[in-house]
Amino acid sequence: MMMPERMAFERAESQARRHLGTNAWQREWDRGRGLRPADIDAELDRLLSGVEIPDDRLPSRPETLINLTMRELEVLRHLADGLTNPQIASLLSISRKTVANHVASILAKMDVTSHTAAVSFAIRHGLA
Repeated sequence: MMMPERMAFERAESQARRHLGTNAWQREWDRGRGLRPADIDAELDRLLSGVEIPDDRLPSRPETLINLTMRELEVLRHLADGLTNPQIASLLSISRKTVANHVASILAKMDVTSHTAAVSFAIRHGLA
C-alpha cells in the first residue's frame, strides 16, 4: 500500500510534467537535485513570498490579530514553521484536540479558511 505522502508527490510530479513538458521538467528536476541546503532555503523563501491569497480571503484589518491569545499566536508561529498539528501538540505538551481548537479559533478570528491563508497573513504582517 502506498503512503499518502508518496501518492501526493506522484500526483504533483505528474501535474508538473504535464504543465512544463518532459524536457523542461527534467531540466528543473536536475537543477533542483544539485542545490545545496542553503540554496533550497533561499528558493523556498522566494517561492513562498510570492504566494498570493485573494484579498477577499484575508482579514480586512491587521488589528484583528489583536484578538489572538498568546497561545494562539504561538500555535500560528509553529504553523508558519511548517509544523503539523500533532507536532505542535507534542512540542507544546498539549493534546491534538487542543491544537485543533486553537487552529479553528485562529482561522475564525482571522476570517480565513485555511492554514495557508493564516500563515501567509502572519508572514506578511511580521507575526511569524
